[in-house]
Amino acid sequence: MSVYIASGEQQKIIENIKSLANVAFSDPKIALHTIALQVKNNWLKGEVTVIIIPNQEDRERFLSYIRSMGMEQMLLTIQLQESISDQDLTFLRNICQQEVRKSYKGYDESEYYNQKIKRDAVQYYNQKYQSIKEDRSWRESLDQYLMMKPNYHTSILYRAINSALFEFTLDEMAQIRDTISDALMIYQREFEISETLQMHHLLHKNAQHPEHLQDVTYQLFTFREAAEILRDRFYHYHNELESNYIQNIQQSIGSVQDEIDQLSVKLQSYMANAVKTSILGFFSDEQKHNEGLAKILLKDWNKLMEKLAEWQLVDTVQVKKLPEDALDILNRCREKLQGTHEKKIAQKHDYLKSINRFNLSNNTLFDLEYDLNALIHRINETEILKQKLEVNTLSFSKQMDFITDLVYQIEIILLKIEKNNHFYKWSSFINTCSEIEQEVIKHLKLIDPGDWLHAFDTWYLYSILTKNNLHLTSSKDVNLISMGKYYDASVQHIIKAQIIESKNNVKQALDNLKKNNEQLYASLIRNKNYSVPIQWRYLLAENMDFFSSVFPIILSDDDQLEQIAHRERQHLIIFDKRDINVEILQLFSSVTTYYQKDEIAGKQDFLLLQHHLPGDKKLDEIAISERLPLVRSMTDIVMSLGKTPEVFQMRNASIISFASPYVNQIFTRNLYDFGIKKIFNGGDLGETILGALLDSESHIYFIMEDGLFDQLNTDTIYWQVINIQKMMQVGCEILNIDTSALMANQDEVIDPMVRLIKSNQQPSKSVVQKQTSLEFI
Repeated sequence: MSVYIASGEQQKIIENIKSLANVAFSDPKIALHTIALQVKNNWLKGEVTVIIIPNQEDRERFLSYIRSMGMEQMLLTIQLQESISDQDLTFLRNICQQEVRKSYKGYDESEYYNQKIKRDAVQYYNQKYQSIKEDRSWRESLDQYLMMKPNYHTSILYRAINSALFEFTLDEMAQIRDTISDALMIYQREFEISETLQMHHLLHKNAQHPEHLQDVTYQLFTFREAAEILRDRFYHYHNELESNYIQNIQQSIGSVQDEIDQLSVKLQSYMANAVKTSILGFFSDEQKHNEGLAKILLKDWNKLMEKLAEWQLVDTVQVKKLPEDALDILNRCREKLQGTHEKKIAQKHDYLKSINRFNLSNNTLFDLEYDLNALIHRINETEILKQKLEVNTLSFSKQMDFITDLVYQIEIILLKIEKNNHFYKWSSFINTCSEIEQEVIKHLKLIDPGDWLHAFDTWYLYSILTKNNLHLTSSKDVNLISMGKYYDASVQHIIKAQIIESKNNVKQALDNLKKNNEQLYASLIRNKNYSVPIQWRYLLAENMDFFSSVFPIILSDDDQLEQIAHRERQHLIIFDKRDINVEILQLFSSVTTYYQKDEIAGKQDFLLLQHHLPGDKKLDEIAISERLPLVRSMTDIVMSLGKTPEVFQMRNASIISFASPYVNQIFTRNLYDFGIKKIFNGGDLGETILGALLDSESHIYFIMEDGLFDQLNTDTIYWQVINIQKMMQVGCEILNIDTSALMANQDEVIDPMVRLIKSNQQPSKSVVQKQTSLEFI
């Protein structure tokens, strides 16, 4: 038995923290192996384990496991009701008198290699089988990719498209796919052919020859660029003129508006503070102040009226006395001023249209007109256009309209040279696409449009599969067998080092024993025998501290331990014993009981399904009547994986497949004529597997992927490898599918396996007819 944990359930038992746990088992050998692993785990944590195994044969098997793990020096075997013998004393003396080594100096590289190989293996299986983006694993993506039957189109796109632009998510894939569908509704294969377009109404006849179109296009592009620059200069200056006009209007009217508002405020203040003459005819100081203020207001009034007359808001009239309705007059002027502002703004268009280089002295107008005429002259010299260009106007506005129209006409000519109306629509569509959509469509044009969607789907999935180079990593590179070898070696190193450390504690234990039990100390150190025989049950109870310090593993045949003291970090394991001494249960930190699954009474905490699988005989060498125990062991091993296989039956073979549904479908299709049928569709899987294995007369095939039955259960990698080897030893045929090779060439991987199964089968007409009748019921 290996020191490696054999299954997920076994690991749960070993890591159990319950104070009381009941384990049901199918095979005593597996249960005893589990106990050995429990003991090892407790010892390495510095804890003591007492194991009670009544049956002598079971004790011997347990001892063999302890010896195979190298822990025999840590184990004390006693028969509780027997007296301590001379042989027992000799064994104890040898242990106590051994030379103490300071440390274990052996260099252990096995732990490094074990961790490295396991880390690489776990990473490999997690990357391929755990879900990646969008809850889809690499392995599931591979099946989807293979079902699409990829062809050379995938390679074309993979080489051409820059994959770094993509995120490779389902949302991205759906969005690009929708765009491709829209593109197919517009695209025409003829777009890839240069078309001769009728340009006689725009181009000079000498420019219409196909051999001249390239040069004409180049010249037009040059002229358009120059015209666009000149057009932008016209518009820039036009915007400047417009801004200046509006700013001047707003500043002028705003200034008058402020004067009206200020005078209104002064008038309101004056009227509010005015006082009448007193009865005696004398003027008060306050009245004199108001008369002085009135003179100032009158002066401001006449000045404002002159300015408003300029804006034609009032008639120019000089007054010697403020009108009584002065505030009303100012309010009416304010309203008229607002209308004047709107009128001036409305006149902006006419003002801009009226501008020329004579009524607005500015060098910019001269420069723009000169550059416009120069451009027209250059275009006319080429004789590209059928009609010569000419501008006869001094108006800046009309010159601007001319250059705007010229840019437009050149653009139209260029479009009609290169594209027809359909292609223009296609071009517009492409321009609305994102960068990655344009990248995909650009290279899809290398392929017939009828294959665009299929090519994109396969390329996209292929890119996901190859993104992290997982398609280049084979399960053969994981080196699972070496991992198990290095694991065994690393544990042995740890055990040896721990034994040396434990032996260093013997001296302290002997010193304590000398103080507490001089007789036992003298017997062990001075070789003095006991004068009166003493039973192990009493010796152990009196000296539990000493024995547990020297022997952290104590194996007993009986459970009469009620006289020992309770100690922390002390565990009890009872194997297949009825009528347990309940008085001792409180003496231990935890108690674990093991019973046959058909005999356990009470609650079952754990179930060990797997059996020890002997490999001394092959299945076809055993008589049909004697196969049941072996087949049941094989069934329990399969059931303990936790992964549900598909079970198929043929006339001369059974197939237990842990492969994907897609791979199983291929096998079913290729073996259809040989009568293959799926026999598990729910119900009791264990009974189905058992029946299939019993019914097979000669051939049992296990189909797995990447070297394991259950790739996600990485805690039991080595155990799976061991049992795969055992299945082969008993005559099963293991068909391993390397998923990287499957991606590279599906047929080269599966066809040899199909041929192997076919070679051991003979197609039967009756089987084929029966299969056909079943299919069409």
